[in-house]
Amino acid sequence: MSDECIHGFEDGLCASCFPKPVPEVVAPAPAAAPKRRTRLAPSSLREPVSTAGATSLRTTTTSTTTTTAPRVQPATRPAGGSKQPPFNAGQQRLYHVTHIRNLEGILADGAIFADESMGWSGDPAVDITAEQYREDRRKTELAGVPDGTVSQFVPFALTPHALLWERIRSGEPDYRLSGDALASAINDFVVLVTTVDAVSSAVDASDAAERSIIVTDGDAARVLTRIAANKVSAHRMVQRLVNDEDQTALIEGEVLVPDNVPFERILVIGVGTVNVRETVKRMVAAAGHKTKVAAYTPWFQPGAEG
Repeated sequence: MSDECIHGFEDGLCASCFPKPVPEVVAPAPAAAPKRRTRLAPSSLREPVSTAGATSLRTTTTSTTTTTAPRVQPATRPAGGSKQPPFNAGQQRLYHVTHIRNLEGILADGAIFADESMGWSGDPAVDITAEQYREDRRKTELAGVPDGTVSQFVPFALTPHALLWERIRSGEPDYRLSGDALASAINDFVVLVTTVDAVSSAVDASDAAERSIIVTDGDAARVLTRIAANKVSAHRMVQRLVNDEDQTALIEGEVLVPDNVPFERILVIGVGTVNVRETVKRMVAAAGHKTKVAAYTPWFQPGAEG
């Protein structure tokens, strides 16, 4: 059998092809038929009833028959104790949204470049960032990063439902988005997926090794956004954002990777439909890559979860 479903996921991992079983609903037992009352004979015809040993209804008595409540078996603890495994920030997935026409250039260059990287061979085919917002990021310095601005880093989101991506797929205007972004069909976008460990190891092996990935708890171009600018604090920030019950910071936070991310560090390309998946697979193969392409509709639907 194939080791993946039609959407590109391995068997059993796709919520569309392998939905969770619906829990069996047990019908309630029918109510017992009420007992028929027996009409009593007039008091003059009744047998005399002995009152010896009779007990008032207001008096608490101890029954001679003891009823033992069923014992509840304690929950079975998993081997090694009940503690959850420690959070591994390195395995946290990261998401970079771009236009499918930009993917052609990324495949040709073999990397995703930051806005102000020297690796660009030309402008992106479709700029989904508004011009003024791009200028803001070019001017915004990052605390703890000497001579570093936001635009010198490749941005990733911590969730496939990041706020700015949600604005694109819902068609809701946002000052950070260009007209081309909002005018494009949702299936014209792709989601490039990697992990914290994958991009961190790429940085360690690059010319930007003196820098680290940066994690923010909001839009990196805003003044009040908090920044974690070294590996230890970045991992702590990732853990806090992912585990926080309030998801506001998670959907607005960014993971910034200095200069560029080699395309070989991209683990999965998410697309909206099976047809787009086939198109992207041909593009990837023609560029000599073997990156997995998966069609996952919830990532491309407004307000969807998954």
